[in-house]
Amino acid sequence: MDKLKSLIPFTTFFLIIGSSIKLITFYSYFGINITKFMEFSEFTFAFLEDIYSYVYVFGGWLIWTLIDDMFLDNKKENENVKIKRRDYFKNLIGIFLLIFFLQLIAKIWFVNTIIIGIAIISLIIACLIFILLKSKFDTVSKYYTLIPAFLFLSYLNANMKIAMIDENTELSTEFKIQLTNKKIILSSENMFLGRTKNYSFLLNKKSNKTIVYQNKDIFEFEITN
Repeated sequence: MDKLKSLIPFTTFFLIIGSSIKLITFYSYFGINITKFMEFSEFTFAFLEDIYSYVYVFGGWLIWTLIDDMFLDNKKENENVKIKRRDYFKNLIGIFLLIFFLQLIAKIWFVNTIIIGIAIISLIIACLIFILLKSKFDTVSKYYTLIPAFLFLSYLNANMKIAMIDENTELSTEFKIQLTNKKIILSSENMFLGRTKNYSFLLNKKSNKTIVYQNKDIFEFEITN
């Protein structure tokens, strides 16, 4: 429990960093510098959009590692452990980079959503292998494995959302925006990207332009399942 308490500040920090990576990656693809349209407090809670997936994946991961600790001898910090830990994360980051570059290359020839889905599964499998087979020299490395995994997963989640929009698989609901002077019905050509406290973002796929509306000009926002 003491170890978990000490990890709470780091966990909070990397949740904010991870959600920021996802937002910046996603909106920059459409030519939007999202940092100019969001307040800092919005970045702080942006991870809540994916809270269920994080609870399922990392909650289960954390419970498993806690149970595994019961059967692992606690080893004291020494120079040998430090060397092993350095090599452990060097190899882990190397695997992540390999997955990153392979999915970049594969997206040239294959459907993006499928490739990114395979990359996400490969990321999870790689982390499980490292935790199961390579982290037995100390318990701390198992928990710190979550940090680069979470940041990489945030990047892949952003690219999955981009791919779904590019392939017209993101539109599962119908959006209608009633502005003060006109109504906009969103379709596969006019897609809703997201909104912040003060702005809403629409993509016109035909002209490949992103339109930014101030929320104060939106009279009504209707979502139909």
